[in-house]
Amino acid sequence: MTFDAIGIPEEQRNCFERHPYFFMRAVPRLNDALVKVFGRPFAPGENHPVIIFLLDQFAVEDFMEILLLSGNGYGSAALRLLRGMFERVVHARYLSRHPEELQAFLDYDYVHQMRGLRHGVPLPDDQREEVERQYARVKEQFLDSRGGVRGSWTRMDLRTMAEQVGLGDFYVTHFYWPTLKAHTTVMALKVRLKDSEGKVTLIQGPQRSDADLALCGAHMLIAFMLEDHNDHFALALDEEIAVVKGDFTTCWDREPGVLA
Repeated sequence: MTFDAIGIPEEQRNCFERHPYFFMRAVPRLNDALVKVFGRPFAPGENHPVIIFLLDQFAVEDFMEILLLSGNGYGSAALRLLRGMFERVVHARYLSRHPEELQAFLDYDYVHQMRGLRHGVPLPDDQREEVERQYARVKEQFLDSRGGVRGSWTRMDLRTMAEQVGLGDFYVTHFYWPTLKAHTTVMALKVRLKDSEGKVTLIQGPQRSDADLALCGAHMLIAFMLEDHNDHFALALDEEIAVVKGDFTTCWDREPGVLA
């Protein structure tokens, strides 16, 4: 590794050579669709469309970050970001179908803020009092069967939520497996070790297979998100979205060894 520049040119070239159609055709056309979808004037008057719009914009940032990491050989890091992107896209799709649950999603912010206070986050007295007041107002709706505040705004687990929005088949590869790699687990250690002549060593260098999995997963999620976003906001961009979906199929059907 050198620090003459940010990025690893050799890995960038290798990634481009592995996926020429993706970089030469799919990414430019995807970018055109993203500009049309998120470059439009947007001034909604209610919370529900704002939250969907913002969650989807953050998913676009996730995609760009995964592209950057995968293109430089950091496949494990890209997979860790894929986990968050999957969760974000699932939540946005679920909330787009269930606007009646948006208030619970918003109210749970006071649970996070109260936990922050308990962890020692400093706030002026008036802000602290407001957080405590709002927490007291909302906490009853988040109590579990033992009377404690549960760990999520919804009682539904992410896998069930993913199944309800059509992403259940991708839960393991796009969320569960990356979660094991993101946290301090034995599995995260095992996949980076090799046993050679009775000696255990760390596998170093680029993680290209993980990079390809992350790229494929992020491409699928961005196409899925765009289709649903187009339908939800009635943007009439069906032709552009069809191109993005077609490019996804072309990219990953023709490249064996990558899970789609």
